[in-house]
Amino acid sequence: METDTAQDVLSVLLSGSNMLKRADLDEASSIAAELAVPFQRALIMSGFATEEQLQPALEAEKRVRSGKLSLDEAMKALRLAVQRNTTIDSALKELNEVHKKTGVYVSATNELTSLLIAAKIITPEQLGESIKKAAETGMMIGQVLLLEKIISLNILSASLNALFLIKDSNLEKDKASQGLKYANQRSITIEQSLFELQFFTQPSGLSLRLGELFEMGQVISRAQMVECLEVEFFKQKQFGQILLEQGLITHEHLDAAVLLQNSVGTETLKAYQAAEALKRVCLQNVQVYQAMAEAQAGAATADSELRLGPMLVQAGLSTEETIEKAIAEQPSGSNIKVGKLLLTAGLIKEKDLYNALRCQSLVKLGYMSGTQSVQALEHAYKNSVKLDEAMATLGLNVPSRMQWSWV
Repeated sequence: METDTAQDVLSVLLSGSNMLKRADLDEASSIAAELAVPFQRALIMSGFATEEQLQPALEAEKRVRSGKLSLDEAMKALRLAVQRNTTIDSALKELNEVHKKTGVYVSATNELTSLLIAAKIITPEQLGESIKKAAETGMMIGQVLLLEKIISLNILSASLNALFLIKDSNLEKDKASQGLKYANQRSITIEQSLFELQFFTQPSGLSLRLGELFEMGQVISRAQMVECLEVEFFKQKQFGQILLEQGLITHEHLDAAVLLQNSVGTETLKAYQAAEALKRVCLQNVQVYQAMAEAQAGAATADSELRLGPMLVQAGLSTEETIEKAIAEQPSGSNIKVGKLLLTAGLIKEKDLYNALRCQSLVKLGYMSGTQSVQALEHAYKNSVKLDEAMATLGLNVPSRMQWSWV
């Protein structure tokens, strides 16, 4: 994230505010270089944005360049300006009214950077350069490491989840660093890494978190979720307040999300139904009670929970005859027992069994429907990809923490 040119600042603002995808920005940058035209002109010529759409971003970039705003402040204001279809000044005014100072000073060298160094993912030299950038931009150190491409979004997410596991589940720090190093090597989540290393302990709370609800409903992206998690951990703010301060949602969206979160707690809705309702509220301007009623109506005809055998059959991993033959001696066994029988008989691969059991837990806990679980399992199997990749392709944003203590 070199911020010494207007193009670099504008590119970071457009990407960080979710106005444009990184791939589009890279393509526009190449076109600007080839045709010797300004970057913003290349964006317009390529059809990635209109001149009118770029105005808030250009105004934000101008204020960063003049020193009137930090990059972090400009990004928050731009997000809200785009969401509200308003000016940067109006967005700044609203953010100032929403923002509550915590008085918590966050050191650039903290538990996150200590964990990353212990896992040998970053070097002290990289940290030193990133600390300077964090001071210049006002951004959290994790975001700087991400924008500098020193770490990936998956590793930043894994690192923050590890910190929450240390805090909430008493995960030992040395096991967390081992797990993070292994997760980085294997390109897997921290939860899967800890599971494979036999370090994983299910977090005490299985209830739906507010951030998970917003991400499942595709109201915020994974990158925005991770950004807010870093603020939550180090500044100890409520997640909903952080979303407001970052300009990602409105008060109305937050009220709807809290209502839907409570509906999951009272078992009125399942988590995936609440997420779909929130998506309709935030992205389609449907009233929350109408969205809830539609979700409840759908629940009346929702798929019943699938046991392991039928799930494997429907996903194309086995046949009814094979399943029945394998479990003939224990027809009423648990999903895990049935899985072990199939595994012992050589009728299923270990990774496919793990995928199926993960899907089972997500259905049992209400984070996916039976149909969604079959689709995810089938996609992973037929395309020889990881289950996480299959779920991402299908638009299923589900918490990894719910997938490694099988129920």
